[in-house]
Amino acid sequence: MTKNLKVIDLFSGVGGLSYGFAHDDNFEIVAANEILPNMAKAYSLNHPTVKVYNEDIKYFNAQKIEKDLNVKKDDIDIIVGGPPCQAYSTLGKRLMDDQRGKLFQEYYRVLKEFNPKLFLFENVKGLLSMQGGELLKTIISLFESLGYKVQYKLLNAADFGAPQIRKRLIIIGSKLKNNFQYPSQTHCCSEEAPNLFRTVLKPHLTLEEAISDLPLIKSGE
Repeated sequence: MTKNLKVIDLFSGVGGLSYGFAHDDNFEIVAANEILPNMAKAYSLNHPTVKVYNEDIKYFNAQKIEKDLNVKKDDIDIIVGGPPCQAYSTLGKRLMDDQRGKLFQEYYRVLKEFNPKLFLFENVKGLLSMQGGELLKTIISLFESLGYKVQYKLLNAADFGAPQIRKRLIIIGSKLKNNFQYPSQTHCCSEEAPNLFRTVLKPHLTLEEAISDLPLIKSGE
């Protein structure tokens, strides 16, 4: 029997990034870290089986996970998360030395400590152009220094069935033999649907189509 791949969720917010992992039986999210109390509470509602650490990420470490959950660091297969990059958009090669790069430094520290087979690093599309791309090069170089093969791609949530235009840079790092394959696009703009890449794709889902079956809310509810 194949074991579930164990996942840690950093800068977790309410759990949107890890939603797909939580709804796939091949994965088990064992722990999440989120500093904002309301976000952490919402995460617990969305992922009731996950241990949420509502604290500064600087306190998050392998010793704590093993003590609380009896999960050793070598058991962790995947780390996901997206530390905000806007605050250190001007740092470039000083990313690991400047206090403004603290959140990325903590992501890097946790990644180095647990040394998972895979990681997913999500961020805004602006990271592609910050400092003419130099910041992204620095980030990739740092991940590669830990022994990861690194790939990145800009994905739009609307192209995969979400009723929202939401473009995010998805960086994948792997220590597996085979290269990671990004998922194939399933949706597109309606005028492109018949022949994009010679494949029939569904038109983008509209918000009306997504929520029109919900009951109407009366005044005062």
